[in-house]
Amino acid sequence: MQLGEECRDCLYRSQSARVLNEPDSEKKERFLREIRQLTKTYPSESASPLLMRAIDRKHREIFGHSLDYSEEKVRFNRLFLDMEEKIEDEVFHVEEPLKRAIQYARVGNLIDFAKLTVVDEGQVNRLIDIADRQNVEEDVYLRLLNDLKEARRLVYLLDNCGEIVFDKILIRTIRRYYPGIFITVVVRGKEIINDVTKKDSVQVGLDRIVEVIDNGTDIPGTYLKEIGKECREKMEKADLILSKGLGNFETLSGCGMNIYYMFLCKCRYFADKFHLKQWESVLTNERLLSF
Repeated sequence: MQLGEECRDCLYRSQSARVLNEPDSEKKERFLREIRQLTKTYPSESASPLLMRAIDRKHREIFGHSLDYSEEKVRFNRLFLDMEEKIEDEVFHVEEPLKRAIQYARVGNLIDFAKLTVVDEGQVNRLIDIADRQNVEEDVYLRLLNDLKEARRLVYLLDNCGEIVFDKILIRTIRRYYPGIFITVVVRGKEIINDVTKKDSVQVGLDRIVEVIDNGTDIPGTYLKEIGKECREKMEKADLILSKGLGNFETLSGCGMNIYYMFLCKCRYFADKFHLKQWESVLTNERLLSF
């Protein structure tokens, strides 16, 4: 997807806020000045995850290290792990466990420090409390059920920390009702904002239930031009792909693969695109997109 003005401003606001407490005022001013110029001039044909990587590299150039989200990652992984047993118990005691697991996986997508300056636990809990009221697009859901019945290989593209616990519940649900499917989970190849890496998958125990590979890049998305050979082969051979988050959607939309996108409309731009209200959830298929 093309990079719009709203995306440029959003990334500038969220990432400039990360350096407000930096003690070196000269470096801080340089960083703010240079990422302002970067967000203004970055090519429009590029997706916002590529701009986010460029901002992170600029931070490394000026401060000597990447933007640090390690504290947030650990905190939200622990927060969601504390909910895991309760949420999973609910999922397996409703009439349609897969649909409920999708609802939870989508609202968990709130944990996004690229687009949001601050995410607090109160926001998370409020969204989780109304997860079962978030509409699941019936035609897309039925299409997904049909694909799952026929599938032998599924790739699940992860997004952010915290929410991966709910992804883990959705994966367990799929394995329970479709035991013949081999599932591969894909994480980021390197640390970038609060996106999931192999380290996070180990922290939440995801590596113990499913194959975990990385995509070989430091982009907060799945950019087909740069992903590693193993990741590309897994995606090309998959019968279907489940994709979490806006970063994956922005880098993959238009590719034509059989991808089911799940994310939360955290900004007006995507809410308008899908004719939804801000903070509502999306389940859609790549081959059904009309824009």
